[in-house]
Amino acid sequence: MMRCTAERVLKKLDNEDLTMDLLSKMSYGHEMITNTRFIKKYKEHSKTTDSERSIERAYSKVKLQIFQSTKYEMSAKIKMLFYSKARIEKDVLA
Repeated sequence: MMRCTAERVLKKLDNEDLTMDLLSKMSYGHEMITNTRFIKKYKEHSKTTDSERSIERAYSKVKLQIFQSTKYEMSAKIKMLFYSKARIEKDVLA
């Protein structure tokens, strides 16, 4: 039971990391990133069998975590926030 839970946690972390990396790459294309467009790219890169709704939920969760990420520089995070149309808290803009 413990091993199954650990495997699920690792898979979730890998998926979140892939989602954030893909979002970062797509934001350099200077086009708005719709959920549909992101889901299509995610499926191409991950070869996942997850449902589109599941991918969309993960993408929405990751968009909320962009600013807290320590993996990317501020300019990359701003692009990711803008092109993904993520919500931005007032204190982030200060």
